[in-house]
Amino acid sequence: MASWYDKTVFYHIYPLGMLGAPFVNTEDAAADRFLELNQWVAHMEATGCTALYIGPLFESSSHGYDTRDYRLADRRLGTNEGFRHFTRLCHEAGIRVVVDGVFNHTGREFFAFRDIQKNREGSRYCGWYKGVNFGWNSPYNDGFGYEAWQGHFELPCLNLQNPEVKQYLFDVIRFWISEFDIDGIRLDCANVIVDLMTGSLVVEKIFAIPGVGSLLVTAIQSNDYNVVIGLSFIYSAMYIGIMLVVDLLYGIIDPRIRLAKGDD
Repeated sequence: MASWYDKTVFYHIYPLGMLGAPFVNTEDAAADRFLELNQWVAHMEATGCTALYIGPLFESSSHGYDTRDYRLADRRLGTNEGFRHFTRLCHEAGIRVVVDGVFNHTGREFFAFRDIQKNREGSRYCGWYKGVNFGWNSPYNDGFGYEAWQGHFELPCLNLQNPEVKQYLFDVIRFWISEFDIDGIRLDCANVIVDLMTGSLVVEKIFAIPGVGSLLVTAIQSNDYNVVIGLSFIYSAMYIGIMLVVDLLYGIIDPRIRLAKGDD
């Protein structure tokens, strides 16, 4: 049985840039830039594209990868309802929708990081981030240090070994699927979150909703690809660097679990 993405042609949109959103998110109210995005559906359909990779598009402080809130569309773009309507228009045009899953790190304005700033050692979220250490100071003068993605301290790294963090992210994924009816997820920094992807128990928790699965798309900058997905499962390169469409149907994680949504 063929998976829907075997012959899919992807269109890529970085919405904050394409729609001219302000680089720094200081908005009080949600904009209506999804209305402009809606107009691109007909263009994508006319070009013959059958899937869209879009993102990042959830609430962030600046470029989109410094997440503030995983459950809100970035207010510089619009509202959850606006994105839900856009996804519906795409589906009506026969276009699948794949979104960015930025799970390796958050922004400094994410609720858990702010709680550490406020409550320091007394914060229940100290274990949510890697390398939290009150014996040294960050470049932002927080009074504590932490591990940041490639040394960019505006992107504190989540501790993906923490069961609470895993459960939180699994709930986020389920929310995206049920709220927006997305068809897939691009895993940002997949080379460093491989532990989150592997293991049948992990996958069962992500896709616990009956009848719901998701295409996973990984962005890998370095690493042995066999460690992450297996060379026999690489389908196409389609993004800056290497972006891989990953088939996790049989044999990689658990042969009992079928993850592709809407297979033919």
